[in-house]
Amino acid sequence: MELNPSHLTLNTWCLSEPKPIPNPQHRLRVRGAPPILVVNFRHDPSTGHAWAVSVARQLGKTGRLLTYEGVGHGVYDRSDCTISTIDRYLITLKPPAYRASCPAVPLEPPAQARESHDFLLRDLTDRPVYETSS
Repeated sequence: MELNPSHLTLNTWCLSEPKPIPNPQHRLRVRGAPPILVVNFRHDPSTGHAWAVSVARQLGKTGRLLTYEGVGHGVYDRSDCTISTIDRYLITLKPPAYRASCPAVPLEPPAQARESHDFLLRDLTDRPVYETSS
């Protein structure tokens, strides 16, 4: 997973802001809401899993956490498990069981990576050959 320099820049800018923050962090107070599904990677470089656990806990009985047991950011389309669990929640508002998780699955390489690497050789053979004299 690569580090995105813009994250560091934005975080540094926010930390150095001289004015009071207009909407500071605070404990969540949620009452009368339907079940709320919190979804996160186990190893998310942008929004740590501990944050998702904290949010779900603060939501109390209203909150449920679905953990994808992999690495990355952006859970929805990572596996059939994540898609079906999230879709089921969005359609029925029935959240998954407490401590629900979806196993990590290997990512499919892009189509270009699955194709033969002959294109590298073709690219080299299409170029003119320059003779060198000794």
